[in-house]
Amino acid sequence: MANEQSGRKPLVSEGVPPDPGELQRAVSRLVETVARLRAPGGCPWDREQTMASIKPYTLEETHEVLEAIDSGVDADIVEELGDLLLQVVLHSQIAADEGRFDLIPVVDGISEKLIRRHPHVFADVKAETAGQVVENWEQIKKREKQRESLLSGVPNSMPALSRASRISEKAARVGYDWPVREMLFDKLNEELGELAQELFPDGKIPKVASGVDAAPVPDAPIDDPERL
Repeated sequence: MANEQSGRKPLVSEGVPPDPGELQRAVSRLVETVARLRAPGGCPWDREQTMASIKPYTLEETHEVLEAIDSGVDADIVEELGDLLLQVVLHSQIAADEGRFDLIPVVDGISEKLIRRHPHVFADVKAETAGQVVENWEQIKKREKQRESLLSGVPNSMPALSRASRISEKAARVGYDWPVREMLFDKLNEELGELAQELFPDGKIPKVASGVDAAPVPDAPIDDPERL
């Protein structure tokens, strides 16, 4: 196990944070190491990176974390979570070097967000089920972001299928959910009919020989193959 390999005592208490002294030492060491790599006389590669240039590595490390979780091997999960944490620290250090922000508001910001969005833990709001927690979270998020819809806020950079799944989950929370497949197709046909009314003069979708032969729709977005 990861704790045994590091020489630390196994974690057996649920909901208990790491030792404050050990945590501060570990995080400070990482932050100082990254700062040293970015400093004059540090690593030439690290010094020339920008937030944009390391985006591919951030995405890659995210996928490697997911793969490690699927493997169920703690040592792999620990390593990949560390690599992903490096991305957070490196992005923050790059921003600090540009005079924008550093890691402190990043950490404080997520702590404050968690407290705000868990009023059933840190305030007097009632939430007896996980479903109620999710509903409260989305409502609070909507107010904070001043978004017009619960369906907004899904990143455009997500892979297309993952983004569609996420939008579907959000839609289900506001009633757009069909337990029977036939009901879904009925709704799809209804929406297609409404779309046809807007796109075609006679309100009917024209028939084509095949999808390959169909004329392209002007200005239709073409997805990045890497996002499929």
